Amino acid sequence: MAKILVVDDEADLELVVKQKFRRKIRENIYEFVFAQNGVEALEKVKEHPDLDIILSDINMPVMDGLTLLSRLPEANPMLKSVAQAGQIIISERVYKNAKESFSCEKIGEVKLKNKSQPVVIYQVLE
Repeated sequence: MAKILVVDDEADLELVVKQKFRRKIRENIYEFVFAQNGVEALEKVKEHPDLDIILSDINMPVMDGLTLLSRLPEANPMLKSVAQAGQIIISERVYKNAKESFSCEKIGEVKLKNKSQPVVIYQVLE
């Protein structure tokens, strides 16, 4: 089972995620943990040392996603980050749908074992 921490201040996101992934949750494929900001996320990281991935918003009250990213090693030294400030990791399909909202430059691809399509890394341009 993959344990996923979702960090976002949108009140409805937890309900949407649980609805969208209800079958996989019921089948014990995914387990979701939720936090509303970076401070709550750090507490959840300490409570759940077996997290597999963290999906975080950037703009949140109390503590933003970039500050959270910088403080993760304090909460759990075993967690490694795969994103840096100014970069966004999304699929090619998501990028095609959102490219009118962002000015991005493709800087690389990562092939994951369990995915047929590579994950593309884009640099967000000013």
